[in-house]
Amino acid sequence: MQELKYQEELTYIFPLNETESITFIVQDCKETCLYYDSWATVYFVSNEGSKLLAHDVLYVKISDFVDYLEKALFRQIAVDEQKIPDPGLFFNEMLYKKRIVHESVLSEELYKNVMWSPVVARENIQTWLYKDDLGNIIFFMAPVYPFFFTAKNAKKFKAYSEWIKTYKIVAKYVIEENIGKQWLEKAKAIMAIIENNSAAVLRTNGSV
Repeated sequence: MQELKYQEELTYIFPLNETESITFIVQDCKETCLYYDSWATVYFVSNEGSKLLAHDVLYVKISDFVDYLEKALFRQIAVDEQKIPDPGLFFNEMLYKKRIVHESVLSEELYKNVMWSPVVARENIQTWLYKDDLGNIIFFMAPVYPFFFTAKNAKKFKAYSEWIKTYKIVAKYVIEENIGKQWLEKAKAIMAIIENNSAAVLRTNGSV
């Protein structure tokens, strides 16, 4: 019988409330082996299970998180919810119908606050992080129609006209400012670990 190998799992949790969170998971790794090329899977975790948000290099995904958190915490109004009450719906309509639902909404307004883009051929959930017109920090998740598909697998997907009838947001949260600042501090600490570990390897190898 083949011996089972224990896989170390490094987990970073950013709570949305008592039962839901944004969770970064790095397989087969401890903090001492986190480097610039370490990969992570990002999930939205709830009582109903988990939904995939991203799968990429951890440093890239966490630095995106830091960038958008800083913009939401310290920048002026980013999204006017009087014009864009549902960024996900507007984004889909803009992209697939090649038009804007409301004439005063520019495409840049729908793109500029997208933190993590869909994972192709998975759940295609897109994530926005922004400050609304009331000054609230908003964490918003919505499905995006799987537009990156080839003729070979196009039959797996409904036509957009059918898909949009069942569209609904995945979740929307108002993040308190103190929570946002805690997230930012924690995310920056993760980046620092990666930077320090990677620099130590370079020093050991005599590259610096």
